[in-house]
Parts: sequence; structure tokens; C-alpha cells
Amino acid sequence: MGLFNKSKYDGIIVGLGNPGDKYEKTRHNVGFRTVDILAKECAAAPFKNKFHSLVADAGINGKKLLLCKPLTYMNESGLAVSEILNFYKCDISTLVVISDDVSMDAGRLRIRANGSHGGHNGLRDIIELCGTDQFCRIKVGVGCKPGPDYDLAAWVLGKPDPENEKKISAAENDAAKAAVAVICEGTAAEQIQPITEHIMQFKYGFIPKKLAGTKGFSELEQAAKNGTFPIAVSGAAHIHRVVMSAVLMSELGRKALVVTAGESESERVLEDLSALGVNVLRLPARDYSFRGGVTVSHEYEHARIGTLARMLAGDFDLCVASADAAASITVPPEVLKRRCFTVRCDESVSEETLVSRLIAGGYKRCDQVEGAGQFSVRGGILDIFTPNLPEPCRIDFFGDDID
Repeated sequence: MGLFNKSKYDGIIVGLGNPGDKYEKTRHNVGFRTVDILAKECAAAPFKNKFHSLVADAGINGKKLLLCKPLTYMNESGLAVSEILNFYKCDISTLVVISDDVSMDAGRLRIRANGSHGGHNGLRDIIELCGTDQFCRIKVGVGCKPGPDYDLAAWVLGKPDPENEKKISAAENDAAKAAVAVICEGTAAEQIQPITEHIMQFKYGFIPKKLAGTKGFSELEQAAKNGTFPIAVSGAAHIHRVVMSAVLMSELGRKALVVTAGESESERVLEDLSALGVNVLRLPARDYSFRGGVTVSHEYEHARIGTLARMLAGDFDLCVASADAAASITVPPEVLKRRCFTVRCDESVSEETLVSRLIAGGYKRCDQVEGAGQFSVRGGILDIFTPNLPEPCRIDFFGDDID
């Protein structure tokens, strides 16, 4: 049965964009242009209109590829992608999506093995209709919009100037090579960023030689070695600041707190550092609920406690936080240490003792566990939702023994 269910393709490469001549040279259409580059390099068959897309069979290095340009317009790209995956019974791991990215300088390349949509509506729709974000995406930087008041739609649907067009075009060629490398060489996406020869590799990630040789980087490195903290990094692109943080601390064998301007930037730094293999934590800022008065959101509060507990255990390389999050008062380490405890299978502890310890630790008893920080007890069974787990766990009591 498995032979009949196996997909005929080793990889599905989807380039995002909008159909029509008027969109052809816009920033939003880097995905379409990259797929066109692949079609030429792989001597693909002519494109056909199927699955709300233009699709073409291609082959390289003994691998069978399906190239795809959705015709649904950007915001509904998930319809085309989900139809193709379902029809050909393709696993999500065979999917590579190429898109534009307005958070990066024009011509930059970013590769992720998985992750959030990052505000990109095409990726958002694919994740929603496919039900998962566990697919590779290759992002081509098209440059940030000129100012906060500039309309984002007008920016991505506009055409770059000749200088930036040249940079983006070069990145599209690199993106085509990256897509082939991911599928044909089985290379982990986060290990091939970028696919150029002008990089220096450290324990974590990469730093361009030009950057590593600058006076500014040398001064930062010296300041870190001398323990002159805090260190301020400015005048560098976002990805450079991220990589410098990881490299400097890993070279010195130290842990560090990376402070960003806001929550969205701290999320981006978390994503970027995680893709480089860094064991990174994020301390979220407090969020507030306005239902029945102003109260602190329990979801965010327990996320903060989970991060603090891992910091206390030393289970991290870097911690990233926005300025607001870093400035917020936290539980003192000695108090948190007293309130943390471990429950093991076959341990002897009475149900009453464990309930008392949970209440003392700030857990709330309820009829049914629905969120972090809650627990329920019934008939020798205790359900508990700890901040460090994605879902509740169950403890069965046999007398005073835990199973």
C-alpha cells in the first residue's frame, strides 16, 4: 500500500507572487521570478494551469521537482499549495516556499526550516490551510518601506530602483540555488544560509568577512572580553546584530541578555537565533486583560515564569527581551528556587502534600484544566498544566506512589 501512496515528486518548490504583467517586476513577485530561474536551469517542461497555479515538472540531480506559481493572488496562496500537496500525497517536508521579506535589506537571503509567517500574508495562508508551519521557506529581502507611515501594500507592489533591483535579482539566483540544495542535497535549511563563499563560520551562524574585519566589530569584541557591559550595537543590519550577539557570547563562553526595542523585534531575534542553533530563551513583556477589570494576562505571566525557571537552571545560551520586558520586576531568584520542585514517577508523596505544594507555588485549583498554572484533582488523578509544557500532564496516584 505504501508504494501506491508515495508521491511522484521529491520536492515541491512554490514561488509566491501575483499573476499579471503589471505585477511582474514588483517586490512582491520575487518568488515567481525565482521559480522562472529554476525552470530555465532545470530545463522544466512548459507550465500548465492546474490547481489554481502554473505548474511545471522539472528534474535535477536525479530528483523530480514540481515548480509552482499560484494564480490565487498572494493572500490566498494556501489554496493552491494545499491542493497540490493533497493531490500528490506529498509530505509537508518536501515543500519549499520562496517569498519576499520587507524586514531585510534588499538582496539579503534568509532560510528557515520552519517557523511563523512573520506577517507575510502568503505564508500565513499556507500555514492556515496546510495546518502546519513545518516547511522550509526561503525569504528574499526587498528592503524596508521608507517610513512607518508609508503604505505597506504600495511598497511591496511597487518596483525597486535600478540599484536595489540588481541586488534583489542576485538574491533570486541564490534563492534558486538554495531551493535545489534543500531538496537535492538533503541539507538542513538553517545550515545553508547564505549559499555564498564570502562568509566566515563560527560556532553559531555566520558573519560576513567585511563585517568581522571592521573596527566596530573589533571594539565590540574587546568590550565583551573586558566585561564592559552593557554593550550597545547600532549602525548594523538586524541580522548582523543578531549574529554578533551569538558569536561574541559563544566565543567567550558566556550567557547574555539581548535587549531589543520592542516585542516584535524580540520575536524576530528569537526566530533568527534559534535557526542558527543557539539555545535561546525569550522573556515576554507583561500583557494585560481588560475583562472584568485590568489584570495581568495569565498566559504571558506563566510564559515569563517558565523562562525564568530555565534561566535559573542555566538551560540557555542567550535570553532576548524587549526593553519593557527586561525592565519589569520579576520573581527574585531565591523565591523562584524555593517554589520550584520536581515530581518523579515512583516517588512517594501523598496527594494532599502535592496539592499543598502546588497551591503554595501559585497554582490555581479548578474543575477542568484549561491553561498554564492550573490543576485539578479527582479520583486519585491529578491533571496539571506547568508553564514549561505545551499541554497538561496527568499524575496517577496508587496510594502515595506516583505513576
